[in-house]
Amino acid sequence: MAGQTKPTPRIARKRGRTRERLLTSAAQIIANQGAEGLRLRDVADGADVAVGSFYQHFESKDELIGEVVTATVKRLASGVIAASARLDDPAESAARSHRWFIGLATHEPELARVIVNLESADVRLASAIQSDARRALRRGIDSGRFPAMDVDSTVTFTVGATIAVMRGILDGRLDPSVDGASVIAFLGALGIDRAEAIEIAERSGSPR
Repeated sequence: MAGQTKPTPRIARKRGRTRERLLTSAAQIIANQGAEGLRLRDVADGADVAVGSFYQHFESKDELIGEVVTATVKRLASGVIAASARLDDPAESAARSHRWFIGLATHEPELARVIVNLESADVRLASAIQSDARRALRRGIDSGRFPAMDVDSTVTFTVGATIAVMRGILDGRLDPSVDGASVIAFLGALGIDRAEAIEIAERSGSPR
């Protein structure tokens, strides 16, 4: 807005620390009580700030939850993504990572439910894994394992499909054992023929 002055570095650092305290407080509450149990007063108390100051950092409770969940997914996924990246075969690496995300619906159902019910859930999940997913796809393309493809649209497509399968498991429309079939379909989207995709799905198993 016209007339607004840019905060000094000292004020900006202070705001950044306050924002981090709010995120930490919210993460602890969500971990203990789930997102439905999140109250702004409790978040503010945990961060030792006034309730009114919350809106200086976040537009809504949904925005706060979205940022907490995005950071949580990124942290939890970092291990399996790093381990998968060490595999020689980019297709098996992708399969293991995809199966891990599908498995959240079974092994971390509360977190998975928060993820799929977030506003713009696909955008949130994509933002959490975008750099790793792009790197993995580029590795497969450069090695000739995957055919040439538009990386950004492929990430968008596969993230949307992953969320749909997670939601199906959570809602009881899909059995948790569908993770293998989902891996096969996922690999098909990456240009792997069905027979080999089945073999990779059986070989990759579960990274948990």
